[in-house]
This record gives sequence, structure tokens and C-alpha cells, in this order.
Amino acid sequence: MPLETSHKTVCFADICGSTRLYESLGDQKAQTVIDQTLSALSAEIQAMGGKVVKTVGDAVMSIHDKARSALESAKAMQRRSVLLTSPQPDTPPLQIHCGLHSGEVLITENDVYGDAVNTAAKLTALAKSGQILTTKATLKAADGETDIATRYLTRRNLGGKAHFSEIHEILWDEGNTTFVHYVDKSACQKVPSSLLLSLAGKTLCMDSSLPTITMGRGPMNDMVIKGSWVSRNHAQITRRAGKFILKDQSTNGTHVLPDQGEPVFLKLDELILAGSGWIRLGRPDLNATDSIFYEVKN
Repeated sequence: MPLETSHKTVCFADICGSTRLYESLGDQKAQTVIDQTLSALSAEIQAMGGKVVKTVGDAVMSIHDKARSALESAKAMQRRSVLLTSPQPDTPPLQIHCGLHSGEVLITENDVYGDAVNTAAKLTALAKSGQILTTKATLKAADGETDIATRYLTRRNLGGKAHFSEIHEILWDEGNTTFVHYVDKSACQKVPSSLLLSLAGKTLCMDSSLPTITMGRGPMNDMVIKGSWVSRNHAQITRRAGKFILKDQSTNGTHVLPDQGEPVFLKLDELILAGSGWIRLGRPDLNATDSIFYEVKN
């Protein structure tokens, strides 16, 4: 039987942290959670007109006749994953990362092969949790008919090719700046060995009862900040041995502007916060409304 050749957009969606899930829940319960999650993701693919090719381990692979269908299904899968019930008490739901690429593929009865498949898989491996990565070729295949928000990231050689590919992130959540937990500012002032974080008139108090907070564009962060320059999982602050350590894990970096001392730019690096000052995600403009004020209380 001859192989069918066709132009498709290939999409992978991979569940993050499945290894830890098996370790914490045990094989049987973890597999049930994985199967239920993949079933929910597959339903989103089919609702957008895509075809599920197969599920392998903790990933689902699909093909789409139209690039827009693939882009919309990736966004829908991200939104669906946020709404799924957490597999463990007091933990966030599982997150996924996605990669898409358009091109010629070879289609058999049960599988799909070709450079487009390999490229989509490599983009998935590059994507962070909660992130969707694609190429300029995929956006071009959408032929300008989509209003999906994107952000250019970089040019990269994807696996020994003769050319570099433009990599873009699909921005699937454009929610407003908000807090998951906030308190009265005067109450936080009275808590010893704490970190006060203020943004848009709301205050978060970080102490021994809240040892870690996350910041970024993704909806599961403690501090959700809108902006194309803000990464989905941009930065986090961890309380260790009474110190508050800011760690950048973003594309554009994090700017720290102390009230006393020189400004610091973090890029995939850490800094112990002291005194008071301002934190800016992705850009240093203090006049912006999403500047975060911090104050360490000893």
C-alpha cells in the first residue's frame, strides 16, 4: 500500500512532571490520571477539527488540515489542562507543553512520519510547562486568517538542519493582573521574617506559611501579570533559611531595582532580596503599572 503524502500541521501535547507523578501516586493511580488527561486533551483536538494520531506515554500527537485548527487546539488544550482536577491535594493541576509545525508528512493507517513530525517534537521538547511553541512556517500556513497572539522568541537550528527556524510562542492566556492570595498591607507589616509584595493596590505576604510564590503570565501563578514581555512561568521567590531568594526562569529576564544600591538584571539566575525596592518582569520601566514593590521585614 503506497504512503499518502499531504501537507499537515503536526501538534504534540506533552504532560509535564509525569515521572514525579508515578513516584508520588504509584503506577496504577498515576496511569489513570495520565489516561484521563490525555482523553480530555484528545477531545479538545477533535472539537477543533483535528485528528488524534496516537498517544504515547504521556503525550498525544495530532494532525490538522489547517494551521489555524492546530493553533486553536493547542490553546484549547492548555485551557483545559488548567481546569482539570489536581491529582493530589494542595497541588496545582498537571501542566502541558506543546509544539507545532506545518509541512509535508507521510501518512500511514496508524502513524505519521516526516520532517514536520520531527520538528514539532523538537519544539515540544524546547517548550516549558504551560508553553506553546511553533515556527514561522506554521504562522505563514495560517495565511493571516488567525488573530492568535504570538511572540517571537529566537532563531534556532532544530536538529542539524541546514537552516535556522524562527521560533514563536503562542500566547493562549491574556488574563488581567491578579493575585491568588492577598492580605491587608498593615497586617503584613507586623509579621516578622516576612516579605511584602505589592502590585496594583494588592499585597501578598510571604512567610513560613507561604514559602514559595510564583510570578508570570500563566494562570496558575500566585502573581499573574499580563504582558507579551512576561513569560508564562517567569520567576519565583523561595524562602530558605530565613532569606528570600528571587530566581529568574524567563526569556526576557527580571530587573531588580533596590531603593538603596545598584540595579540588578537576572537572566536564569538568583538573587537574595534585602531591604526594599522594585521588581520588573521582562523590562525595567518603573513607570509601568505592573512594577512589583518588595520589602523584606526582619
